[in-house]
Amino acid sequence: GAVAATLMTGDLKLGAIGTVTHVDGDRIVAFGHPFLKRGTLDYFMHNSYIFTVVPSVNSAFKLGSIGSEIGKINQDRGAGIAGRTGIAPDAVPMSMRIVDTDTGETRRADVRMIEDPQLTPVLAATGVFDMAQKTLDRGGRGTVKFTYTITPQDPKLTSITRTNMYYS
Repeated sequence: GAVAATLMTGDLKLGAIGTVTHVDGDRIVAFGHPFLKRGTLDYFMHNSYIFTVVPSVNSAFKLGSIGSEIGKINQDRGAGIAGRTGIAPDAVPMSMRIVDTDTGETRRADVRMIEDPQLTPVLAATGVFDMAQKTLDRGGRGTVKFTYTITPQDPKLTSITRTNMYYS
């Protein structure tokens, strides 16, 4: 069967799909190669479906779809990934609301990201960029005023709001 190791889940999903190598009760070993080779960690585990395998002498790959969350991947080593079904990894929640003030188009998304000092900021920026691209739905030259607020879950902590302007 197929399994996905994901770094972000919810309204947006980001990860890799591979082959399950071995199942022992609620434990799995998969891929037969590393995903990011980060050792002991917490990724989301999803079921998945493979549509086709794209052959290539340089780098063959599977084309598939990430399904429902089913557990967590807790090892990412040279020989592959390993995890357990039925348990969820620690996660960082993020809610986005993107508004195109020219058209009035508004999109919302809720995601959970892996908790990792190096990857979480990149995943957050990638999620916001993807939603902004979908909401604006245009390219070329222009100017954008971008305002964001980071609100901690702890109500004792203060929210941070920043505004930047970008142009091309």
